[in-house]
Amino acid sequence: MSPRENDETEYSSETGRRRFLQGVGVVTATSFVGASSALAAPSRKRTPNPYPKTGSGPSFESDAYFRHISELPSVKRQLESYEKSGKVGHLMTHDLRQKLSDSASGTVDLTVSTCGERSEMYSKGQYERPLHGWRPTETEVKELKKYGDVVFVPDVVSTKVGLSNVAVGDIPKIAALDFVLEIGHDPALEVPDGETNDISTQASNPTADDLKTSSHNSFDSEVYDLTTYTQVGVIGTGYPSTTSWSKNWAESIGIDTNKAKDFVDSDWRTGDSHGTDCADTVAYMLKEGDPESNLIVPLKVWDDSDNKVVTSAFRNAIDYATKNDIPICSTSVETAANEGTCPSTLCEELDSYCSAGYMITCATGNDDKEYEVCHPATSYFTIGVGGYNGSCSGGYSCDPASNYGSILYYDDNFNTTYCSWCYNAAGQRSFQPDVYACYSFDTDAGNNIAGTSFAAPVVAAGGAVHHSVHGSTGYGTHRSKYHGMNNHTVCPSESSNSGDVLHVPDLT
Repeated sequence: MSPRENDETEYSSETGRRRFLQGVGVVTATSFVGASSALAAPSRKRTPNPYPKTGSGPSFESDAYFRHISELPSVKRQLESYEKSGKVGHLMTHDLRQKLSDSASGTVDLTVSTCGERSEMYSKGQYERPLHGWRPTETEVKELKKYGDVVFVPDVVSTKVGLSNVAVGDIPKIAALDFVLEIGHDPALEVPDGETNDISTQASNPTADDLKTSSHNSFDSEVYDLTTYTQVGVIGTGYPSTTSWSKNWAESIGIDTNKAKDFVDSDWRTGDSHGTDCADTVAYMLKEGDPESNLIVPLKVWDDSDNKVVTSAFRNAIDYATKNDIPICSTSVETAANEGTCPSTLCEELDSYCSAGYMITCATGNDDKEYEVCHPATSYFTIGVGGYNGSCSGGYSCDPASNYGSILYYDDNFNTTYCSWCYNAAGQRSFQPDVYACYSFDTDAGNNIAGTSFAAPVVAAGGAVHHSVHGSTGYGTHRSKYHGMNNHTVCPSESSNSGDVLHVPDLT
């Protein structure tokens, strides 16, 4: 763990006030649910026998083993507390408790983590590797269907069922099922605010070619070979034809049309051009590396015609990327709220993805926040990417809109765990972003694109370079490499407690 990652950052009075209010929310929500849910003699929860280890071997052909939710110490404590008291609040994530404290009636979209069963399969991509994971059982899914619409059931990365339109009053009944281990909220997705795709050019903006030179990220100074087994999944809005670049670079280099997939019941070739710009950014950074013809895999999880797409679509994409040997992913979509804590929504699945030796980059958002970032960038299991813009002494300035902050996973003031997965991996808190890339730059067509959405794909391109050179890599090693980058610093110093500007030579 990086020393900066465990940094005991001082909190402002505003942060302290927010933490206090969060604690009040915990008490209020737990009291609300607990008061209406104390069931006689709650049954003992069922848990499976875990695998003897977690993680993967030295190559992408090695077996990969995934962790079950019941292995986490904080979850074990939650289950014990529920079994003693029968109060539903012990099984709910903090994020869901807050949601219910704001609205204690009507319906809600949930994620339900179950006991499940082992799911052992061979991946379907180029590696054909053995995956030792988890999935809900058919009996569990059938029982949960009584309470809402099942929107997603994973195959290998978790036992978390997406369940929509659930009556709030039915949550105690769901919690009482002996196979239900945790209940969370399944929030809506959105594209980050505050970003631009303009046709105008400002003289102060670096160009995409500048980003590839030694003055910035140094892609072109390195020797790497992308001809085999390197793919980048772009989790976002699809890949329609409209682009801010001179041409559709991802399509020109190569899209794996067999793997490209839509998870919102439409067509990955349609949608918002945001996803195309992200994919073309990855492709342009890598075009001198002689990339193989199936480099980019669009994975569509959001559609601008439907503002109610829930995060289960994203979880579906992670499950799919894991099963189909897509070792690098980038995402620039987020759940519809900034967070000073981690809501845990995607962490179970991301833990499995990282345990396979894979890596995902994630935009931190553009809301001018100094104590919050967007989920999934709140998660320990993403390489969070902020945006720099303009120079300062020794480096570059954090763009005023780029979010950063020390994200809480556990608060000892209130004895509250916000994300059991992240707390188990990182401790009480972790700083985001992990690394910075350029916030605003001009494409080869002279169009300006600006936002952390377009910084994240630049770092994903760096991840592809690393993959081509080193192959399977433990997630801790991935993080330490980004945290060790100091070729160009980011100021002010409090905005870059983990890592500074992407420097590709540190990845080769």
